[in-house]
Amino acid sequence: MHLCTKTLSALQKKKSFDCQAFSKNNPHIDNMANRNNNRDQQNGSATGLDDSIDTQAVEWVIAQEAEDWPQRQAMFEQWLQVSQAHRQAYARASQSWNLAAQLRHMPQLLAPLPAVQPVHGGDMASTAGKDHASKGHWFSWNRTGRTGAWLGAMLLVWVMGAVWIGGDPSIAMLADHRTGMAETRRILLDDGSLVELGADSAIAVNYDGSERRIELLRGQAFFSATSTGTAQAGERPFIVEAGQGQTRALGTQFVVERLPEKTWVTGIEHQVEVSLKAAGDLAGAQAVVLSPGESIRYDHRGLETVQTRDASQALAWQRGLLVFNNEPLSDVIARLERYQRGRIVLARSALAGRPISAVVPLNNTEEALQSIAAELGLEVLQLPMVTLLH
Repeated sequence: MHLCTKTLSALQKKKSFDCQAFSKNNPHIDNMANRNNNRDQQNGSATGLDDSIDTQAVEWVIAQEAEDWPQRQAMFEQWLQVSQAHRQAYARASQSWNLAAQLRHMPQLLAPLPAVQPVHGGDMASTAGKDHASKGHWFSWNRTGRTGAWLGAMLLVWVMGAVWIGGDPSIAMLADHRTGMAETRRILLDDGSLVELGADSAIAVNYDGSERRIELLRGQAFFSATSTGTAQAGERPFIVEAGQGQTRALGTQFVVERLPEKTWVTGIEHQVEVSLKAAGDLAGAQAVVLSPGESIRYDHRGLETVQTRDASQALAWQRGLLVFNNEPLSDVIARLERYQRGRIVLARSALAGRPISAVVPLNNTEEALQSIAAELGLEVLQLPMVTLLH
């Protein structure tokens, strides 16, 4: 089981951090080292790692914020000496805590988190304003607001991997075909048209008697559309919807790529027509016709200028490469994420628009990310399910 999943499971079982465990003269803490030593010997694993060790490591990191930490430090040192698994768990928890100090300055990640405070009876609840911490607790979760914010950020670091690895549940519900991390797939549709899905991509297929409509929900795909008769016979148009616009096949082959903030369309063979949604009507104005080797981007602001983009660059992922030609760092990160577990977080948002040119082998994206970071004067911090560029 992956670390993030194990930690989430442990927290769910405990429902809250056992603040009472750190009360003075509590045997729960006094006997912690011996109990875990026995457990490690019984489970027979190479590391001795289990859910409770991860949870205790988080508790020890939080305990260091308490006023009575000097009195508890000796017990902490004893806990560390129990096994290598304890020391590794503490190292992970401490690293996540340090990352939380940086993530708390990133409102796009922390805004969804509610204020978390303990409630009598040991349950965790989302509340606001009133301090439910009892007088006997060693730790007030909303003390000056600072520790509570750090705790929320730290918990986010530990569990966001479990959310991101599973992907957007709405996409899972809507998709007819999808791929996982670093996976590609060729799909033959009912009309004989071919779709090749790139990594971490998904489509929904909606064919009816009047049109053949596909929605690119995430990622990128190569489309090779077949003809279904002549215009006189009432040919059904082949349309790919993505983000704020749609692409209609006037020929046969094209590529559509959906990024977080924009969509790319590249003509490969014959022509395609790209248009925007207008007042909810996908027939939309501002249609642009692309010839082979031409590409266009669009977002909520409209269509950008048509530019030249070689088919070999647009289809490089089919050959095991990613080719970046003066593309913003934010787009580079979004593409690299399709080939790595978890998220890549850019802490210095001012660099998001920095142009990047590189050729990246898909079997070595981590080294490529290290090289890009070094070129920009950034450091790379690897955590379970999170890679931080800072």
